[in-house]
Amino acid sequence: MALIPCRECGRTISSEAVACPQCGAPPLAASVPPPISTPALPTEPRREAQEETLHSDPYVSVTSSRVIIRGTTYALRNITSVRMTVTAPSTTLPTLMIVFGAIVLFMALLSFLNSAAAGFTTLVIAAAIIGLGVLWLRSLKTFFHVAIASSSGEANALSSIDRTYIDTVVQSINKAIVQYR
Repeated sequence: MALIPCRECGRTISSEAVACPQCGAPPLAASVPPPISTPALPTEPRREAQEETLHSDPYVSVTSSRVIIRGTTYALRNITSVRMTVTAPSTTLPTLMIVFGAIVLFMALLSFLNSAAAGFTTLVIAAAIIGLGVLWLRSLKTFFHVAIASSSGEANALSSIDRTYIDTVVQSINKAIVQYR
């Protein structure tokens, strides 16, 4: 090590200094120390952080880092839980319609005592009301939902009448949470 003058301020600095402590200028004979050699470590094949797809269909994509449902992306690290929820249809109005049809049917039977034509007309109306009520009841469907919970709350991210499909999506999201978070 030698002492040399700084080229900017003229003060004496070490020849090994990277810069002058007073003005910050590099010395004229700035030498860069050789890199420190380290012993060769056994090399492992480098794994690139590839995104693995666990489930994919036209509406849902579940990968190792995110969940995309109908264009909305949920970061896997933000999802705290996922479950299937069920919404049963309301059967109140169709049931009331069938009860009303039964009342009209009773009135049809009473009107047969006075007039056969009036009784028959009322009977047809009662049958139509009861038939429509039964068709309405049969057309009601139970909806299943993918409920995703995060720190900001829970949201039904996907709904369908197909229980198997919703269960498959829920299982794939749960698998991604367990394996990749």
